[in-house]
Amino acid sequence: MPASTWFAAPGGDFSLGFDGGLTLAYSDADRTCCLTFTDAAMSGGRTSRCVVLDAPCRRLRVAGDASSLEIFLNDGAAVLSTRYYPAGGQVTLRPANFTAAVYPLNL
Repeated sequence: MPASTWFAAPGGDFSLGFDGGLTLAYSDADRTCCLTFTDAAMSGGRTSRCVVLDAPCRRLRVAGDASSLEIFLNDGAAVLSTRYYPAGGQVTLRPANFTAAVYPLNL
């Protein structure tokens, strides 16, 4: 299964959508980042988990493959991780309000 990693330098609030009913949203006002399952069939009983950052989020890295997502905030100052099984085995990222660079991971 192909794996990918995304790098971005957001400035302010942002949200990302992933195919399969998963979203990542960040609020600059309170420095909170939440990973939320919006599709109950994909969630496995999980709903959301949040982290409050010590500093505003200015660096974001998302690594995904056919079974997991790893989200590194501010170069790993905080990490959100989840098992994730997107349809077709490919992770699709939909940034709502910033541009991200996408790179294949060669394992």
